[in-house]
Amino acid sequence: MNIDQWLEFYGFDVPKTVAQVRNLIGYFEFDCPEIDHFGNYWGQIITDDQSLIVLSAEQLRDIRQTTEKLIAPDKKLLDKLYRETGGTIATHDNAAERIVQMVKHPAAQACATKLLKELNWFGETSGQDVSAQDLGQLLITVILLELDPHIGNAQARKSIGAFDLYAPTNVERSSSVVRKELETFLHTKGWVNPVVAPLASHLLLAEIAPEFLVKGVPSSLMMGSVGWVSFCVGVALVEAVTKGASRVLTYTQIMAYAELEPVSDSLARLRDLAMLDPIVDWALINDVVTTTELKQAEKETTERAMTVFEEYVDGTHLARAYTNAIPSTKDIRKDIARAAIRGVEHNLCPGR
Repeated sequence: MNIDQWLEFYGFDVPKTVAQVRNLIGYFEFDCPEIDHFGNYWGQIITDDQSLIVLSAEQLRDIRQTTEKLIAPDKKLLDKLYRETGGTIATHDNAAERIVQMVKHPAAQACATKLLKELNWFGETSGQDVSAQDLGQLLITVILLELDPHIGNAQARKSIGAFDLYAPTNVERSSSVVRKELETFLHTKGWVNPVVAPLASHLLLAEIAPEFLVKGVPSSLMMGSVGWVSFCVGVALVEAVTKGASRVLTYTQIMAYAELEPVSDSLARLRDLAMLDPIVDWALINDVVTTTELKQAEKETTERAMTVFEEYVDGTHLARAYTNAIPSTKDIRKDIARAAIRGVEHNLCPGR
């Protein structure tokens, strides 16, 4: 089997130019992130992988009720674990490491075991072993449910409580400033104490808006700009490769991956899908469309957002970069249908 046959067998496009060869090499050389067992933290609550099982509404309710029994009414599990496990002061930069350290601490593991026993789930009886990772994941799930009472119910797009990340008032603002305001909001609402607000925002944003967790984002990159859309497409692409990737990759690494041309049909479809949400977010924050319009007529509003974005890009010096990148609304609908039926193929990350 020669190289061309090998590429075709695994579903890759055979390069025909020097530029395509270099692009393919860049794809294969991309260093896929190694992240901890917890992924984007929300694995027990929501998943795009239909082969994975998430907790039912009844189980989520049981967790909330059990937590209320074991934790004093005026206390929060996150505060309790943070205080009992010690360690460094929590910041945006060390949040991921601090969370892992916290939930794997013996005091936290003992708390998880107690929760498991109260829930009467697998692992609470003698002879049923539960790993430290599984106990840690249970704690993270409990913390998420305790942090945001709306989890498990329908929520507004890219919102945490009443805090709308892509509200028009945030246009041309730095994501770090908006993230800091979110932390203040969480404290003001009484959801967390200020000292653990960076951990709380990290856990919540990992699923809702992982672009806010990426390290090394230039302060000059403003939300609502075309550059921000490009960055968010990159985040969507790496998150499709590995859930939670955006919390360990830097801005430079994500943009390097995003700039690679798709090397297979499945990756081309994935890129089309990855552009959808960032463009809608662009339209929302720039007041092109509203959340109400999106809720009432999602398909028509999304198409209008894409049309206006394409017209905007065509009128700037960035037009050439996006001319071939923006899929037609017809293609988007077709690809969404394909993805719903069979899922996007898993030849996304050859380095793993």
